[in-house]
This record gives sequence, C-alpha cells and structure tokens, in this order.
Amino acid sequence: MKARVQELIQCGDKLFSERFPLLTLWQTFAENFYPIRADFTRSRYISEEFASYLMTGRPVLAHRELTNALSSILRPRGMQWFKPATDNEDVNNDPNSAKWLDNVGLTMRRVFADRRSQFYRATKEGDADYVLTGQCVIEPRLNAQRNGMLYRTWHLRDAVWAENSDGEIDTVHRKWMISPRQLCQIARGAGWPLHQDIERAARDNPYGTATNGQPSSASSRVKCRAIVIPADEYDSYGKDDSGNARKYNSKLPFVSVVIDEDHQTILEETPQRKLGYVIPRWVTIGGWSQYAYSPTAVVALPEGRMLQQMTLMLLEIGAKILDPPMKAVGDAIAGGINLYAGAITWVDPDYDERTGAVLEPMQFKPEGLQWGLDREEKIHQLINEAFYLNVLNLPQYEGKEMTAYEVSERMKEYIRRATPLFEPMDTEYNGKLCDDTFDTLFYNGAFGSPLDIPEPLRGREIEFKFQNPLVQAEEEQRLKSFQQLSQMLGMAMQLDPSLAADVDIDTAFRDAVPGTGAPAKWMRDKDDADQVKQQQRQAQQADQMAARLGAAGEQVSRVATAAENVGKASTALQDAGLVGG
Repeated sequence: MKARVQELIQCGDKLFSERFPLLTLWQTFAENFYPIRADFTRSRYISEEFASYLMTGRPVLAHRELTNALSSILRPRGMQWFKPATDNEDVNNDPNSAKWLDNVGLTMRRVFADRRSQFYRATKEGDADYVLTGQCVIEPRLNAQRNGMLYRTWHLRDAVWAENSDGEIDTVHRKWMISPRQLCQIARGAGWPLHQDIERAARDNPYGTATNGQPSSASSRVKCRAIVIPADEYDSYGKDDSGNARKYNSKLPFVSVVIDEDHQTILEETPQRKLGYVIPRWVTIGGWSQYAYSPTAVVALPEGRMLQQMTLMLLEIGAKILDPPMKAVGDAIAGGINLYAGAITWVDPDYDERTGAVLEPMQFKPEGLQWGLDREEKIHQLINEAFYLNVLNLPQYEGKEMTAYEVSERMKEYIRRATPLFEPMDTEYNGKLCDDTFDTLFYNGAFGSPLDIPEPLRGREIEFKFQNPLVQAEEEQRLKSFQQLSQMLGMAMQLDPSLAADVDIDTAFRDAVPGTGAPAKWMRDKDDADQVKQQQRQAQQADQMAARLGAAGEQVSRVATAAENVGKASTALQDAGLVGG
C-alpha cells in the first residue's frame, strides 16, 4: 500500500516541479493586477495590506472590471443563460422531449441559485483567476450530505494537470491542506479510514488554530493529496504487500484517489465517469505547455509597471512644484531654516540682499508634469484595451442623433469585436460547468427515472445553448434586419404585388421575434402554428366558396324572377287578346 502511495505522490511531485517556474509569473501578475491572490510563491499574514506597494490602483481596477463583466455577460442574473438541447431540432421540437429538457434546465437553475451550492461564489473566484492567469480550477461535486451540489474553486498554486494525446486534460493532482475537524466530517460521511493521530488532533486542535496572525501552520493541518487519473493508467501504479502488481478494475474511465500523505494512507479509491474538475483555458500554445496564458495580463504587465513608475515620478514632481526645495546662503542664516507655518528664520543683519536673496525656492518648470499626466492617461487607455474594456461597450459616437442604419452598423461592430472574446468562454467555461453538473445530477436521480426519458431523447447527448447579452445583441440585429426587409418589401409590392412570394415571411418573423425579448412560451410551436394557419386557410376558402355560391344563387333567383315576370306578362297579353295563345 505504501509503495503505491509513494509512486502516486512521486508522479504528482514531478508535475509540481515542472510547473514551479510558472508560479513566479503568476505571482508577478497577481502583485500588479490582483494583490489579494499574490500568494503563489509566498505566505502572507491575514492582517497584511494587500496593495501597499502600489502607487495607483488602475491596473487592479481593470482586472476587477473584466472579472465582473464575465459573470454579468456569461451568467447574467435574471436571465435563462443556458438551455439544454440536442443536436437534432426535430427532437428539440418534440413536445414530450421539450418538456423533459425544460425540466432539466429548471432543475439546474435551482441548483445554481441554491445558496448552499456556492455556485456564484466559486465562479466569481474562478473568473478572477481566469482573467489573471488564463485558467482556473473549479470542482463541481455532491456535498458531504449528498443532498445537493457543491462548487469549489481551488488555488492554482495547489493544482497541476497533464494532457492526453488529444490535448485534453485527463490527470489532475491537487495538494489539499485541511483541518482535522473538516477531514473527520468528510470521513464520517464517506467512510474513510482515518489515522488515530488525526482523530486525536480533531479533539485537541480541531480548527488548526492560527498563531501570531499567520495562517494555520502545516503542523496543525492534515496534508492530503487528491488525484484523478485515467483508470487504465491506475492499474500500472504500485504493488501490493506481496510485491505483485496491483490491478484496479473499473469500467469507468477515471479513478479518484485521496491520500493522507502524513500517514501514507489511501483514504478513497473511487471510479468516476468524468474528470471531476472544470479547468477552462484561455490561450494555449500547442505543443508547448498544458497551461494557458492570459492575453490580458501578458499585454498589460509592461504598461502596469510603467504606470506605477510614472505615478511615483509625477507625485515626486508635484511635491517639488508645490513644496520646492530651498536655496540659501549658508553663512547668512542664523539658527537654521524654519519653513513650517508661522516660523521665523533668522538672517545675518549685515547680509546685503542686493547680491541675491538669502533664502529662495528652487524653480522647476511645470511643463514636464503636464506631459507626464498626458502620458499617464494614454497608459490608462492601453490598460483598458489590454483588458478588453473597450470591447465591452458599444462603439463611441459623436453624440448626434443616429439613423437606423448607423445604429445597425454600431451593433454589427460590437458583435464583431466581442464575439471572439466571449464565444470560446461559453464552450470552455460555461459549457463544461453545465456538462459536469448535468452528469452529476442525472446519475444521482435528480431528473427522475431514466425510464421517464422520452423515446426521442434516449441515447442522445445533451448539449447546452447559451443566452447572454452578446447573443441578445445578435438577435436584436436580426430584428432590425426584419424591420428593414418589411419596409423594402412594402415599397416593392407597390410596384409589383407578386414580389411578396419571394420572401418566406414565416421564417423571417420567427427569427426576428427573439430580438424583441418576448418569452419563448408566447410563440406557438411551429407545427401547431402551421395547423392553425391551415385551418384558417380552409375557413377562408369555405367563406369564399359560400360567398360565390351565394352570389350564384342570387343570380339564379333573379333569372327565375325575371322568367316568372315574363310568364305573367305573356299571360296578361293573351288574356287581353293582344297575342295569340
């Protein structure tokens, strides 16, 4: 058992050793843009000032603004920002399938909104790490009571991973420092075999108490290692007590292992269907590293450093202009120079000031200060561009009233600039969070019995479509296109009414409706709508037929009446002897 534990830990230690140089880069990023996370290579006191070394907080604010924008754009409150679906629209439109998918979406939204799941807390921390370093580590799993989901964001310092031949992450090692009390709580629910020293520590120092304002020391916490590796590779690690290779048979693709490093004990070996971690990566360099990079921090770092230096320099220049150093004739000053309010500086009465003032301020030209302020403003703009803050808002305009065409062009430009930024995050970040949450809930019965799944959905993979302000902007653009098409069609039909047949009004109208913000339930299903239209057409045709028949009947009646009148006139003429019988 110990040999198996040691080999697993050694594999992880090698990954940590190879990743260590990257921590210095992350530490530099954090010190400039996210000071509260600047503990990649050092420990800090809980009372320590996080940013006392910074001259200006503008780079930190830029990081904060983009972090907040990710949550408001990718996971907006009050909006159904995701929708379960399949890759087959016929299945999605099936009434029973749509009802089951809607129930899945409603259940998942309740899970995300549940305060105990800590979803928004975890994603907020993850967004900050993602903007800073280009990646984050979020673990979605069942809570200790197994009656709900729990989301945790782990420090990047404590997690390493490796890729398979397809470039997908399939191995994760995570260092886990946990208090004895917390470990005992988890062990009781999971049935982990804890060492007696841990149980004793849980009684004597259950909280891993901090001392002298420092975080809890390593000696007061239990050193564990959480590992997820492919099941076929787990068979190749370690030997049993007899020295034979130990085999671990599992039909599932991954194995989760929790190790008590202090006592060289395996606490848990659990097969699982998924990796168990969501690790979105922003910009990767193929064949170079399994770790991603943040294009924002890489570009903004030199500007941030320059801004700190320039701010310090401008403060020094401003202080010299407002409170300049003094120039004095040493022999003419008696008792030293006093420059505080109400002070007196004594001067030799025999000094002749015609040779120059005995005491005067040194002169500095303020033009350099203005140049520095202008340059500082330019650096602010560059930092905003590095953090894509210029992309988050609609393009600027001159303030005059815009035409519909100008509004349309601004919307197109906004979509063109923002889509490359946020579209990959929907797939890499939100998509994986939703996938892992769905799988965990599905295999724990949160959506009911598998027998309740409608027949068209069985065997199909559930994917997620996302709704956010960027998608909404695209839908509003379709609405404006429909309005322009309607105006153009109206003008064209004045010249040739048959041109109406060139436009598929039904399709155009349905594509434009989402841009109005109207709820989807306001729209009938397409098949139902087609059936209603068919009934209306049939009713209209029946009315037209009845109208034609009525007109024909009226004409026949008129003819019959005329014939009757002719017959009566003929009889009258015969009776009068005017015509022959």
